[in-house]
Amino acid sequence: MKKLSLLVSLLFTTILTAKDGVKVLISDANSVTLEFTFGELKQQVVNINGTNYNKLYNQNCVPVLNAGFPQVLRNAVSIALPSNAKPNIQIISSQFKEITNYAVAPSKGSLTRNIDPNSVPYTFGSAYSKNEFYPTTVCEVTSSYDLRHQKGASISFYPVQVNPVSNTVRVYQTIVAKITYVTNRNSKVKLEDPEFTSNEEAELLQNQFINLTSANKGLNRVQYTPINEFGSMLIISHPTFTNNMQAFVNWKNQKGISTKMVSSAVTGSTQASILSYIQTYYSQNPNLLYVLLVGDHEQINAFNAGPAGSETKWSDTKYGMLAGNDWYPEVMVGRFSGTTVNEITTMVNRTLEYEKTPTIGNWWGKGIGIGSNEGYGYGDDGEADWVHIRNIGNKLTSGAGYNYFHEFYDSTHGGNDAPGDPNPTIVSNAVNSGAGIFLYSGHGSQNSCATSNYAISNINAATNYGKYPFSLQVACNNGTFINGTCFSEAFVRASGSGTLGPKGAIASCGSSILMAWAEPMQTQDEIGDIISNQYANNKKFTLGGLFYCGQMSMLDKYPTATGKEVMETWVMFGDPSCTFRSASPSNIVATHDNCIDANATTFSISSTYSLNTYAAISQNNQVIGSSILSSSVSTINLTQALNPALPVNITITQYNTVPYTASVGICGGIVTSLKNNTSNSLVSVQSFVKETCAINYNFENSPKDLIITLFDLTGKEIIKQNFNNLQNTGKLLIPVEQLNSGIYLVKVSDTKNVNLKVSKIVKE
Repeated sequence: MKKLSLLVSLLFTTILTAKDGVKVLISDANSVTLEFTFGELKQQVVNINGTNYNKLYNQNCVPVLNAGFPQVLRNAVSIALPSNAKPNIQIISSQFKEITNYAVAPSKGSLTRNIDPNSVPYTFGSAYSKNEFYPTTVCEVTSSYDLRHQKGASISFYPVQVNPVSNTVRVYQTIVAKITYVTNRNSKVKLEDPEFTSNEEAELLQNQFINLTSANKGLNRVQYTPINEFGSMLIISHPTFTNNMQAFVNWKNQKGISTKMVSSAVTGSTQASILSYIQTYYSQNPNLLYVLLVGDHEQINAFNAGPAGSETKWSDTKYGMLAGNDWYPEVMVGRFSGTTVNEITTMVNRTLEYEKTPTIGNWWGKGIGIGSNEGYGYGDDGEADWVHIRNIGNKLTSGAGYNYFHEFYDSTHGGNDAPGDPNPTIVSNAVNSGAGIFLYSGHGSQNSCATSNYAISNINAATNYGKYPFSLQVACNNGTFINGTCFSEAFVRASGSGTLGPKGAIASCGSSILMAWAEPMQTQDEIGDIISNQYANNKKFTLGGLFYCGQMSMLDKYPTATGKEVMETWVMFGDPSCTFRSASPSNIVATHDNCIDANATTFSISSTYSLNTYAAISQNNQVIGSSILSSSVSTINLTQALNPALPVNITITQYNTVPYTASVGICGGIVTSLKNNTSNSLVSVQSFVKETCAINYNFENSPKDLIITLFDLTGKEIIKQNFNNLQNTGKLLIPVEQLNSGIYLVKVSDTKNVNLKVSKIVKE
């Protein structure tokens, strides 16, 4: 240990680690050893009753908001646990520097954004009269929870300990902690390899639990066979809208998300009946990952999570909390909140356009950031709102391929921020020109964002047809949709008159109550980090995946009543399964047969391959098979029998691409014959043809009658010719000049319909 005198700032070498300053050193079936590395300690000097105190913060840590206690810092990650285990923490080693004569300011607690932090006085609680270090430990379990079928625990690291009597501070550069999985009797138990229900669930759990990542030693974390590649979706719709939702349901099934829609006339529309239905459905369908509610609160009730002061914590996320007594949701819940058929149709059409036929252009690489000039020293990471938004924008333009980030901040802050306060006109111009993401942090109301005063009236007057941002607002009441139309609802309801079609946002996330100041900023930070590739193994490709992973990161770091409240009351207006886009989409190139044999159990596809490329085969709006394309050629297992009378859809989706779609037919018996390798050495067929196809024959007995038939790959008969009394040896020329270029099948049979030869030919 080395003691230092009072410093204005401590600068330690920052070490790049697996996640937020925490990395896995050792992971085996019985334990995980984590190393936490702390970087730069910063402070803001505040004067309280004539004495200077230091308010602490750090870019990768959040403040511990216990009113009246020294405002120390926290970093947290989650680990997976065996179902019958509790975590036992042992500090293996630590290294710290000690500072003397260093007074640390108390926290004012968690404040909502309708409160000016400067109006709240500092108070000194009982901790300031105790000659001991606070917190008493540098690593602890702050919560245990269930996430889908996996038990987990949030592990918090505290890099700063404060003795407020002696004004001594310990700043830990490293902390190494071993967490052993034990039962109540302290006997070791093993963490088994998870059995994931889908690849999406595997990504979700591996990214949430640091000891489930594939890089860990001791556990075979990537060798699994998921039941499905995609998680499934449940849609609960008011009866008025089921017909208008059908195209949406059909598309989700076509792309490989097994989707069921049920009317609220069946489920009921009350909180108790909706929750009961979702719980039962989840128990019967463990791969359920998305729930979409269709209708406003009056039609599909939001969840009443209890009072928050004079407000009610109206929640949709509570419908996704299906396992354990915790606030980590098992499924991602979104809402198409409309009261009319036209409003719901707008949301359906916008989502289909965004996913299936996106508008091409460099506007995808633009972002919009709006931030107030308040919150310095009180916000997450000690940032004022505008600094918080700028830091995210800098990451997006440096690590995610964004080419420009609009900045609209109160006051004047240089960069892309114009002098003075922003107004709704300049924000409208940016929205109308197109942006892929819209981030706000500041004061708000049901109707507007206070900084810039961008409001519902501006959304309704917008002209951003085909250019839809993903909007995340850290503001009070932007999502208060119970009485009247809120800002977030307006963003997803927006549509032009006549044939102009949808405008507004692809999805908008807003709080149903007064929003906390610091906690939701962490959600935005995590989303920005995922999009901008700050994590090597944490990739999310859906709106719900981004939003809810951001929320779980927030809850890890703020395991408090306020953190739980943010999880409950931040409402997602939009489709949680919708694929997020951060760049102008490119095209997918794929090749495959033009038909599928009626009795086939597999189908092969060759495609340009990159991360997270999915292929799905569907028929009659039902998923027949799906797979991640793990190489340039992949074989998809077909899980259901094919209907010979109906076409089959092939759909390939990939991050930041236009989906590849094709319709193929059922080949029938001709291809079955080909697969059975029907052959006769006495007959040969020319493989590559231009004007004629030559068929040579050599028979022992004469005369011989032959039937020559050409088929396309759907099994349709193109040419048929009979040849009678053929000599022992000869050549037949079949005219094919009129055929289009492509692959065809030639069948040579005798008059008893016995196949002598079935061959592929290529018309050049």
